[in-house]
Amino acid sequence: MEKKSLGLNYVLSALRIMTSAIVGLLIMSHANKTLGAEIIGKVEYANTIINYFIMFSVLGIPMYGVREIAKQRNNKRKLSQTLVELLSILFVTTLISYIALFTLIYGFNFFSDYKTLILLFSIVILLNNAGADWFFMGMEDQLYITVRFVFVRLIALAILYLCIHTKDDYLIYVFITILYVCGSNVFNFYFLYKNIQFHEISFKTLDFKRHLKPIMTIFVAAISVNIYLQLDSFLISHLAGDKYLGYYAASNKLIRLTTTFISVIGLVLIPRLSTYWESETELYSDTLVKSFNLILIFSVPISLFFFLFSEEIINVMAGDDFYPSVLTMKLLSPICLIAGIVYFLGYLVLFIQKKEKIYTYAVILTAAFSVVVNLYAIKHWQQNGAAVTQILAEIVAILFMLAFIRKQLPKGLFFNKNVFKILASSIIVFLLLLGFKKYFNLEFNFWKFIGESIMFFLSIFVCLLIVKEKYVQEGVSLLMGKLKNK
Repeated sequence: MEKKSLGLNYVLSALRIMTSAIVGLLIMSHANKTLGAEIIGKVEYANTIINYFIMFSVLGIPMYGVREIAKQRNNKRKLSQTLVELLSILFVTTLISYIALFTLIYGFNFFSDYKTLILLFSIVILLNNAGADWFFMGMEDQLYITVRFVFVRLIALAILYLCIHTKDDYLIYVFITILYVCGSNVFNFYFLYKNIQFHEISFKTLDFKRHLKPIMTIFVAAISVNIYLQLDSFLISHLAGDKYLGYYAASNKLIRLTTTFISVIGLVLIPRLSTYWESETELYSDTLVKSFNLILIFSVPISLFFFLFSEEIINVMAGDDFYPSVLTMKLLSPICLIAGIVYFLGYLVLFIQKKEKIYTYAVILTAAFSVVVNLYAIKHWQQNGAAVTQILAEIVAILFMLAFIRKQLPKGLFFNKNVFKILASSIIVFLLLLGFKKYFNLEFNFWKFIGESIMFFLSIFVCLLIVKEKYVQEGVSLLMGKLKNK
């Protein structure tokens, strides 16, 4: 297979990020203002329940599949065999997942107050598992992924504004959420079939066992991650009420939306890093350093932005009914940076180096920490208790992983001039704008907020250019060179 351009992959990834951000924000804002905190809380609870079934049914295949497909994409026979083996495992686990879900709902009458919502959301289990996004990521087919991604999200946005006008339209909102999350996977079915060369496969030689140990190792980690990513929503609904879950979702979903952008950047790099680790360790180290700096360039300003403009963001995205979410957003704002470091250590370092067990132990520890602390924190401080617990849990994960792998990381990864330039530029602009806001204390105005936001990010970009931050300079030089050639 022809070697894909890493630069092109980043451009396409950036396009998906921008589309996802714009469409996701518009959907969230319209839904919050139209449906209100309590209905949003109910929808979020049903979505949380289904996410647990998805988690159990996919095992560790999404991350494992990217790595395995990337390794074998030049061998059509092995590629087809691996794809059939993993899809077969997913077929069995998906079937088991649906049987378990229907047994709980109809056999034991669980989730009776959320039955309709959960049944609608259950479509996601099939679309997510059968769509096999991990295959296209492993093949580095970023163009196909981007085209269908953008197309489906624009359709979801159009349906939102055409069909959701009152609180009674909440079921349509569930359909839009399903479409937004995994509707594009429908297109995958045809292309997956086309990529399987059945004449190259002997079904007698299919080896399912070889996949079980690695996917189960990743699966255990995934369970623990989802416990402290999803259990907070589950507990808030039960211990505090759907209204408080609505407040939490308004902040958490918005901030987590930005952290998924980091994972998209990572998924672009995983196939390439997997190849480098096998044969070119120096290139692996250089790419690792670059990826860490890119994560910082993105996550540090975003974390500071959420803290600085939390009131304006909640006002725009949710309205007065969600005012308690302002403090929640301030408390959650460091997640962009912290989750970026967790992703970097867990997937771009440990996963690539086949040290998944360390990551698994880290997330088991943090999941246990999250459960214990949340039971107390949510009872006393509702959604704000869950926010603080989430921050502390992520920090525990970072410290645990660093205790085992700090010597295997490139020297000076965390402490060097370039990292200092990124942090200093972001903090200086943050303090200047914070002082400006405190001194003038102007009333909220949408266009003022837009202007301040543009000023914030543009000022950081200019500062990074002034201090000659390495990767921003490289990007600008590359862009200018291409413009001159035209």
